[in-house]
Amino acid sequence: MRSTAAGEGRRDRGGVHGLRLGELRALRWGDLDFDLRLVHVRRNMARTELTRPKSQTVRSVPMIDQVATTLERFAQRERFTGPEDFVFCNAIGEPLSEKGMRDPFYRALDGAGLARLRRKEDPIVFHDLRHTFGTLAVQVFRCRT
Repeated sequence: MRSTAAGEGRRDRGGVHGLRLGELRALRWGDLDFDLRLVHVRRNMARTELTRPKSQTVRSVPMIDQVATTLERFAQRERFTGPEDFVFCNAIGEPLSEKGMRDPFYRALDGAGLARLRRKEDPIVFHDLRHTFGTLAVQVFRCRT
């Protein structure tokens, strides 16, 4: 796994959070509540502009164990861990580009021998992770109750 000052753990971006790509890009450390295990979705990043989430409302998403572990590891980096800093940022603290978030996902598909999923008539895309998270989270939380 390649590391940079701010972009540690690049393979771990986004896959299990259940957020839209723009919501992940806009996520700041102050949006994370490790005590209550919640991710508060307060904004969206459309290209380079911060906006309200697509739903126009703030919502909270459960932080499953795998997400908490990954984010806690990200929080160990030397810089860009203040409440207003972006969680997924480049080496100078700016939010990662859409391409910078999406490309590792597609490389992971290729690395896992699943490139064919990108070439089929209804290809798998980054946004599909959002739906996968919903399915898995329901199963995890159903088992805990």
